Amino acid sequence: MGLRALPTYELRLDDCRVPVSARLGESLGCNFHLIQNFSRVTLAALAVGVARAALDHALRYAKERLAFGRPIAQFQSIAFMLAEMRIEIDAARLMNWEAAWNLDKGYEATRECVLAERQACDAALSAADRAVQIYGGHGYIRENPVELLLRNARGFTTLAGMALL
Repeated sequence: MGLRALPTYELRLDDCRVPVSARLGESLGCNFHLIQNFSRVTLAALAVGVARAALDHALRYAKERLAFGRPIAQFQSIAFMLAEMRIEIDAARLMNWEAAWNLDKGYEATRECVLAERQACDAALSAADRAVQIYGGHGYIRENPVELLLRNARGFTTLAGMALL
């Protein structure tokens, strides 16, 4: 599907023993929850970028594509889709900024990071799906950028689900 530039693999470590000298953070170990929270914020930022790209493509197309003598962006159903995309994307972006700000302040911020990641992944999938709908049949063509954005957005929800395991 999407995210072809990012190969993913399953890794299992059963009964694995690591000597103290080889541990991250030496004898204290590393703060895995903090690493996971930074990963969540990073994934959310990527998802917001994909969502924003989907909105930009859909908006440009809706302003150019004519139906019944006027741009399809002027039709209520298309205008509402574009508006909802913008709302969801802005919410995801602001939630991610808040999560990143909390991490920068030294807070654990797990709640904020999880919520930001979830909102951003949902917004990316929703925005990409709506962009494909706005493009109509052209949205399914492999060469169309919104088709790739939809595949990538589906990949984010998969990656987010793996982080919860």
